[in-house]
Amino acid sequence: MAVFEADTFDTIFAEAVEKNEEGVVISGPRSNGTVTGLPLDDASVNDLPASRMSSPAAGLLQLALRHRNILLADPDSFQP
Repeated sequence: MAVFEADTFDTIFAEAVEKNEEGVVISGPRSNGTVTGLPLDDASVNDLPASRMSSPAAGLLQLALRHRNILLADPDSFQP
């Protein structure tokens, strides 16, 4: 699980491939070569192909959904 500011995401994944020898990269829509990330919500997670996901990865996504308020909180205002 990784959370990025939009500009940082755009910089890191500017030249991301759509597929390689390991398979197809799952992402949001692409426009002019720009990759859009997926939102951290139930619908996006439920749309992922469960048959291609390991059980630890599925568990991690469920934990991320459960704690998304913490993961997506402004780090400057977060109070543990």
